[in-house]
Amino acid sequence: MEYRALAEMNAFREQAGKGDVQAMIALGDAWHEGLATGAKGGRKAAIYWYEKAAERGIAYALRKLSDIYADKSVESGKRDEVRALAWYWRAAEKKRCLCPGRTGQAL
Repeated sequence: MEYRALAEMNAFREQAGKGDVQAMIALGDAWHEGLATGAKGGRKAAIYWYEKAAERGIAYALRKLSDIYADKSVESGKRDEVRALAWYWRAAEKKRCLCPGRTGQAL
């Protein structure tokens, strides 16, 4: 595992702010995988950046959001099957969902 340095995270934030979807994904992944350093964020930050990418129709971000909510909801600390299923459904609509059978796990 390679931690992301603060300077690298700032560069990704700047690029993401300009609409760079790859930077949004990199930020989401860094926060979700616990590789971000130098600031607070965690799952809430991961969700924020994945949602930004999902708004642009990126299937990977849709799937990552569904996985996060199937595991635990940020707000309650519990699984949120409704949100997980909604994100799985949106990913499946893109026909790029790499989650066969995952909707059953969300229920």
